[in-house]
Amino acid sequence: MNDLTLFKYKNKKLILSKRDLLKITHSNKTIDSVKKCLNITKKCIYTRPAFDYRKMTKIELETNNIFKFINNYMYGYCHEIAFLMKYLLKINRIKSRIVRLTSKKYKINHWVNEFLCKGKWIVTDPTLGLLFKCKLKNRFLSSHEIKKTNPDIIIMMPCGF
Repeated sequence: MNDLTLFKYKNKKLILSKRDLLKITHSNKTIDSVKKCLNITKKCIYTRPAFDYRKMTKIELETNNIFKFINNYMYGYCHEIAFLMKYLLKINRIKSRIVRLTSKKYKINHWVNEFLCKGKWIVTDPTLGLLFKCKLKNRFLSSHEIKKTNPDIIIMMPCGF
């Protein structure tokens, strides 16, 4: 999706439907669909939601209505943005999973997505709009490969067309 497409939808103040989102994100190549999905998620702002879901719903888990998130909020924690990415991949029939990354050294974690492309899991960070690639072998990496790989050979590719 390019900025013009999102701008066109926002000006019409339309609630994007599943069909609209598919139209914006679909491509014949998996990697191109993923890049189009990342162009949506990277527009989200990483910040604490304006309201506390637990107080409003009295439920232990936080949940979002994806369509409200896209049309009204476009901000949240990395896990909410990862859920949005998972949904966008799902409507494109791309098998994916959400991965929680944790640090052994610091008390931090971050949520990313992995998607299946040609039999290989590839990691993407929807919050930052990144794909990770190995310089030496010119291929995309999984979260397990990034963990094992020397940082000198990883490049991060900001997505966009």
